[in-house]
Amino acid sequence: MSTKTKVAAFAGQKGGTGKTTVATVTSSYLHYTLGKRVLLIDSDSPQYSLWTLRNQELGRLEADVELAQRFEKQAIPIYPIFQCALVDVPNKLEEFRNSGEYDVIIVDTPGTVNVPGYKECLMSVDRVFTPLEAEELSLTSNLEFISYLISEVMDAPDSKLHDYHVFWNKIRKTTNKDFFTEAHTKLVEEGIRILDALVDDKVEYQRSVCRSTLFPLTNRLQTSGLGLLINVLSKKIVQN
Repeated sequence: MSTKTKVAAFAGQKGGTGKTTVATVTSSYLHYTLGKRVLLIDSDSPQYSLWTLRNQELGRLEADVELAQRFEKQAIPIYPIFQCALVDVPNKLEEFRNSGEYDVIIVDTPGTVNVPGYKECLMSVDRVFTPLEAEELSLTSNLEFISYLISEVMDAPDSKLHDYHVFWNKIRKTTNKDFFTEAHTKLVEEGIRILDALVDDKVEYQRSVCRSTLFPLTNRLQTSGLGLLINVLSKKIVQN
């Protein structure tokens, strides 16, 4: 079995679709639950929200005795989060691949393609995952991104990108069922690679109990829509 480092990016050209949350939970599941050596690269400047989140969590560990005891009981060191400008990602990925230090590298990208180095960043990863919302403007925007990904990135000379998938995220109870069904059917008919998982919109998915770089999803959330998605994503990421 190959031990080649697997590299996946969470990307799209619409902000607020939940890609950073899913990137975080996926990284934590791969590391703490599956035992993979994970590196998470935060290239979503200027806010670098994952880098900020990790520092906030480390601060809570120092201030919260109960949380610190829970982390110590877990007995698994944290995975590193590397803050990196988008234009520097390809060179850094090459270094990390060659080091053999990591099984999986996850890259969180900005919510727009209009950033220097964006195409080159996507060309340097193996797989791209893009969240879709059942809302017309958001869906149109990210389907345009998928078209760009296929025609401009995957077919580019020297591109390492060989696979992509979309997934439904943040599906609300008030979602127009007819719109969702029609959109999903059209995606399937057009051959868009869509994961067999659907995540509903829950406030708790944004809370620290879920979006954590220190712990995996709780047992209760493992069977939620988000938990099932993370399981599917992880299998895709680690496969040859």
